Amino acid sequence: MVGLLASCGSKTSELYPSGAYIGDLLDDFLTGYHKITTSLVVQATPFDSSSPLYFDGFHENDLVDKSNKLLHHGPKTMYPDIFLYDNGTVTLDATPEHDWSQDLEGQSDASYVGMAFGRTKCLVKCDPSFNDGLLSKLYNGQVYCLGLHAKALVQLKEEGLDASFPKKLVSGDYFLMSFRGGSTFGEARITAIDLTLKFYKGSKAYILIFKDLAEWTDNGGDGDSFFGFKFSDIGLDPAGITGFGISYDNLQDKDLTTALTLEQKENPNTYWGMLIYEVMFPDSTWD
Repeated sequence: MVGLLASCGSKTSELYPSGAYIGDLLDDFLTGYHKITTSLVVQATPFDSSSPLYFDGFHENDLVDKSNKLLHHGPKTMYPDIFLYDNGTVTLDATPEHDWSQDLEGQSDASYVGMAFGRTKCLVKCDPSFNDGLLSKLYNGQVYCLGLHAKALVQLKEEGLDASFPKKLVSGDYFLMSFRGGSTFGEARITAIDLTLKFYKGSKAYILIFKDLAEWTDNGGDGDSFFGFKFSDIGLDPAGITGFGISYDNLQDKDLTTALTLEQKENPNTYWGMLIYEVMFPDSTWD
């Protein structure tokens, strides 16, 4: 298996021409990354996936508002079995707060395998073919890169991205993402979007729409959210998946006072981006 996981620092040089994260929301969007020719894709009947079919959360197991009202269940409430893993001597019960926020500075990536959920169950660990290319920074289990969250993420406009996987999925029932929102407003808050996911199998794209997906925005890297579901819960057989797509719309953010228009640079208060750290199919196999 994999001895060393992908370096998010080296992938940053592929994403940004200067080789370094610019740190300006307006300049750091990933654009033009649509590797799947959508004109050849036959759109399947969409799955309209409402809140019981996904989870999200931050450091806590469940997401609550300021009055302690439950907004969404956390990952360990919904699917506790994927957070169990063996480090070779003992079975660990992962704590998302600890396992996704490890600082890699001074440590080799491989030293976290078997000790941290992200590096133990990431796609690079499932198959070494995912350890290549720009998007491998989304497959390596890192939400930090040498102490910096920004180097470990990909920042998306509403149009998102479509990307092929290096291999075809054979088995694996879970899909999981770690992400947050970022904007030019700057104050930490909870926002929501309607998220559209595509899973490509052969000539078809299976479309899933998740309404009112809550997340932290402008809360820094410590405020990344968990999102995921079982394919078996939505009636989709994942075997044969060869790629995925992510896009979003219907941003609900009371602090952005004007309509969201990512191209209107004269009004920076309109800018918001989806910051993705990780895309996972935990415990999956590929061929």
